[in-house]
Amino acid sequence: MTIRTFCTLAAAIFALIALLQLIRIVMGWSVTLNGVDVPFWASWIAVTVAGALSFVGFRAQLKAGRARPGRSVAGQRSHFPTRGHRAVVLYRDSGSAIYVLRPQYFAT
Repeated sequence: MTIRTFCTLAAAIFALIALLQLIRIVMGWSVTLNGVDVPFWASWIAVTVAGALSFVGFRAQLKAGRARPGRSVAGQRSHFPTRGHRAVVLYRDSGSAIYVLRPQYFAT
């Protein structure tokens, strides 16, 4: 499964959850868990969270579609402004990067 497929599938599942919660609010369906009625404000929170996760998933899918094969920077070495260390770039995106420091060992 590619990253693009995963993002699309996850976003679609979250969109479905948000849609079902919204339908519950509009139709007035009651939900009872272990004898306790779940209030409608909990569904509003679920709609907001699931909708936001769906939006993020679809945006990630679009960004994954724009990536060019063979242009990944993961694993490339980069100078890091510390003495005696080199950094390995784990992730780089539009001006920000995640570095992992690796000490240099010199033969004595």
